[in-house]
Amino acid sequence: MVSWCHHLPAANGHFYALKGLAQKEEMESLPEGYDIVEVIELHVPRLEGERHLVVIKPKSS
Repeated sequence: MVSWCHHLPAANGHFYALKGLAQKEEMESLPEGYDIVEVIELHVPRLEGERHLVVIKPKSS
């Protein structure tokens, strides 16, 4: 996602990715030039299963 949307956030902007499972392998495969700032576990009423919000920031040039 970040590869084809890299131009969208403002200079100090972030990407927010809604994920089910927070899989370590997927997060480690983030393209170079991006850092994961935070992974927030979400609790959705009446919904079973894991949900996470992943906050991604482009690295400073």
